[in-house]
Amino acid sequence: MDLQLDIETLTPIDEGRQRAREYAEQFGMFEGCPLVRALDVVRRKWAIQIVMALYRSEEPIRFNQLERELAPITQKELTKRLRELEQTGIISRTIYPEIPPRVEYELTEMGREFKQALAVVGDWSRKYYGASSI
Repeated sequence: MDLQLDIETLTPIDEGRQRAREYAEQFGMFEGCPLVRALDVVRRKWAIQIVMALYRSEEPIRFNQLERELAPITQKELTKRLRELEQTGIISRTIYPEIPPRVEYELTEMGREFKQALAVVGDWSRKYYGASSI
């Protein structure tokens, strides 16, 4: 879907997206580009915090435990982000057939490697931008 917009009516967010699109085209990146897909995962709200919370845990974490650890995240937001991370293969979800149902989350191998990539970005950001929470 290619959107042609009148430059004078662009909001700052639209302008940022337009610049990003132009940059991607200039350097041969496109929507299916693996780098663009990886950066899309990172840029999503709460994604890094969820990955880090799961990484710090040595065993699977239940939803309520994640919600407490990531406060003030809302239940709706956490559910949405967990589903996205599961769809991208970063985390896995296990549902136990109990009453009430028990659901646990953990990083996949891909998610553990993703955390390592975040550490590299964290090192880079500390070097050039100062302190980081990664």
